[in-house]
Order: sequence, then structure tokens, then C-alpha cells
Amino acid sequence: MRENSLLTLESQLVNFREIRIGKIAPGTLYRSCHPITWDDDIRTFAKLAHEARIATVINMNDTRKDLEKNLPQAPWYNKLYKTGSVWTGDLTFNFRSPEYRYGLQRILRFMIEHEAPYLIHCFAGIDRTGFLSALLEALMGGTFDEIADDYVQSFYFNTSALYEIDIRKNPGGQAENVILELFGIMNGGTNVDKTRLDSIAEQYLLEMVGLTAEEVAALKTRLNIQ
Repeated sequence: MRENSLLTLESQLVNFREIRIGKIAPGTLYRSCHPITWDDDIRTFAKLAHEARIATVINMNDTRKDLEKNLPQAPWYNKLYKTGSVWTGDLTFNFRSPEYRYGLQRILRFMIEHEAPYLIHCFAGIDRTGFLSALLEALMGGTFDEIADDYVQSFYFNTSALYEIDIRKNPGGQAENVILELFGIMNGGTNVDKTRLDSIAEQYLLEMVGLTAEEVAALKTRLNIQ
């Protein structure tokens, strides 16, 4: 497991951590559960978001209407929302669907258009956040083991509703199976070569998500700002 300066007990309790995999620059990409859902944790999130200097949030859980009901509880989040730095949408769990790929296209274009550091989250920060994290990690040259290790760290926090498994009983093995499944989806349902995850991720973005080569290059640049 890679060392993480923000992987404290406090951050573990809210599933908040920095992603430092492959060529992702330090202080650029973070993931978490929903920052406003659990009342007792709102102050913790405010502190962590401030420390990380979060500039852009990708919210894959809420419609705008739902989010706006809760924004007054989190001034740091509300400020970003009011300046147009929050993408929000109730993204489907069906990663194979055209609706998911269209939502992903909009998310990634939003990231390209907005400044890092980024925080990506859904509800628990596991399934939808896990897919997007794995995709970005692979695009930036992360290895299979690194990606699986990052994925499994979220499972002290909750159990995946999507895969209906208790990954905590066999975290390493189950995480590998889930990551293989996710990249199998990206690879058009065919077997995955663990040494080609960067190529699989880029091909997925170009051929299935619908980004241009220029947009993929711009996304890499955003994540590799030094």
C-alpha cells in the first residue's frame, strides 16, 4: 500500500484519500464518500477539503435539486458550487450502458475545463467512484496491483451494493476480481491483459466514451500538473 499523507484515522472514517498512482501528480486527485450526507462528518470533510485545497468536485450521486437542499450545511462545498466548480448528476450504476458512458463523457470534459485539485465522490465512494478512479489511474500508468489496492481501501467503510459481496472477507482476491470486471467492461467484454491497462483505458475513452485524442491528452495534462 502506498503511503498517503492524508490517510489518517480521520480521513479513513469518511473514506477520503489522495490518489497517488502512476503519473498522477501529488495534490491533484482525491476520492471520498459523500461530503454532506453524514452530519457528524461535515466538519471533518471541511477540514480535509481545506487541507487538500479542493478546487473542483465531481458529484456522481445527486441531481442539482437534491444537492442544493443540503449545500447550506457545507459552506466550502457551497462556495465551489456557486462558482460553477461542481459537476453533479445522479449517475447510473450500469457501467455498460450508453447513459453511463454519456455521463462519464460530461464528467471528464468538466474536469478538463476546470482546475485541480479534484475531489470525486458518489454516495459511499466505492462503486461509481471506484470505476472512475480505476479509469484515471490506468490512464495515468497505474499498475493492476496499485489500482486493486486503492479500490480495496474503501471497504472498511462499507460493503459494495453493486457487486453484493463482502469484500472484507477476502479483500485482495475480491478486489482483483472487481477490477478485472471493470476493465473487462472497458475492453468491450473481452479478457484483460493486466499489462495493458493504460491502452485499454485510452481506447475506452476514445471509442466508447467519445472523447477526442486532444481531450484525452488534455485530461492527462490536468492530472499530471507539477
